[in-house]
Amino acid sequence: MRFPPSWGPAHVAVVRVTLRDGQGGPVVAEAGLPDVVVPAAGVELPFSLDAEVDVAAPVVSAHADRAGSGNVEPGDLVAQATPPADDEPVVLDLAAVD
Repeated sequence: MRFPPSWGPAHVAVVRVTLRDGQGGPVVAEAGLPDVVVPAAGVELPFSLDAEVDVAAPVVSAHADRAGSGNVEPGDLVAQATPPADDEPVVLDLAAVD
């Protein structure tokens, strides 16, 4: 996932990455990256989700939660993508929540 340069420098309490089966569907895998420091130039953070289940309509989303509340709030960053069918890596370009 990519944090834009216009957003740093910042400290993020936790970045949550989630794989769902369809838009709004059940969560099949998730990961949390605690205490992320974003430099002024932005940063690209690798992530991995271990999903050994058959996902018919995969949707990957990320939430950079500045306060760690679990709620999407102004100042947080979010992104969502549908993984390509050919097992290429998913790139999530995070965008600020107004």
